Amino acid sequence: MLVGVNISDSWLNEAASALRCRVGNVPFMYLGLPIGGDPRRL
Repeated sequence: MLVGVNISDSWLNEAASALRCRVGNVPFMYLGLPIGGDPRRL
């Protein structure tokens, strides 16, 4: 999964295609824990 910060969507999609992975977004789940979400909602 590729997550970009301050990068255009088109560039991120091209990079994900070249790396043969998918584009992710924040917040996301990792091992059942929310990453990048509101810490008050844990």
